[in-house]
Amino acid sequence: MRFFEFKQTQPETATKIYAIGDSHAVAIAGSGKFISLATNGRSAMNGANDDAIDKVSPGSTVVLSAGANDMMNPNKQQVVGRVSGMLNELLQKKCKVFYVLFAETDNPKFAQDRNQLRKLIQSSIPSGVEVIDMGKLSVSSGDGIHAP
Repeated sequence: MRFFEFKQTQPETATKIYAIGDSHAVAIAGSGKFISLATNGRSAMNGANDDAIDKVSPGSTVVLSAGANDMMNPNKQQVVGRVSGMLNELLQKKCKVFYVLFAETDNPKFAQDRNQLRKLIQSSIPSGVEVIDMGKLSVSSGDGIHAP
């Protein structure tokens, strides 16, 4: 689902729509009627995500992008736990949650760590969360890390 289509399907009387997390959430927030609680380069481990989740009104819609900046973290299970925890906390607030699953890459510098973390996060996404999968980015069509 493209975010242009996403924002068009939301009724004008809809609850608040938040974007939380990293640079992908910043870009998403800039595309429409989102309340931006995101920062470029933010780690999933950053406490600012917790502060952002605290600001979300129950019953709102939330787009969360987190994890990509933690690909080099040696404790990938800790990162997975944080992302899963954020998603669960939003679900407990009765939010409609969309998670931006960062792209897989063939970039030799990052592929092993990034793709491993991606698979671990993908397998731990709680039911009830809608996944926006960024798919695969290739070095041949860019840097293989950042989605357009």
